[in-house]
Amino acid sequence: MKKILTLFIIGAIVMTSIFTKSAQIQLVNTIKETPVSYNLYYKNEYILDKTVYSITVDSLAEDGETDKFEVTATSNMNKPLSINVKIDPKPFKTTLNGNKPYNSGIVPQVEQDTKLIKLEAGKHENKLVNSFKLFWFGTEDLPAGDYVSNIKIEYTIK
Repeated sequence: MKKILTLFIIGAIVMTSIFTKSAQIQLVNTIKETPVSYNLYYKNEYILDKTVYSITVDSLAEDGETDKFEVTATSNMNKPLSINVKIDPKPFKTTLNGNKPYNSGIVPQVEQDTKLIKLEAGKHENKLVNSFKLFWFGTEDLPAGDYVSNIKIEYTIK
């Protein structure tokens, strides 16, 4: 009886292995890359969508500076990207006698606190890539007028 039971167990094991098969399943999904988007903030206010953003500054008769500007990036790229933020300030200008352009000779300077040159691969949400202030050296030798300095900020991704 023991022999028959042993043979039956061995037979069951052999039969089970004969009928055993295997399979492999893969779950696949694609997340599409989205282009990098930049945001520009001044004093925590989003200003990128504004055509011209005007900031009233202290008198040009004295040295002065702005508060901090911040440039952030949002991305999910799967490769690192080179980034460049170019800040190009122009001199403060006004008009004399209502029509004669006058250049003050005062050009705002850029002081950068943060400047990343590479955005690493991965998911980034409002990652700080650049922060800067503008400052200038004033002079009391300026004629009266409404002075304006235009600052161009360009963002480049490669």
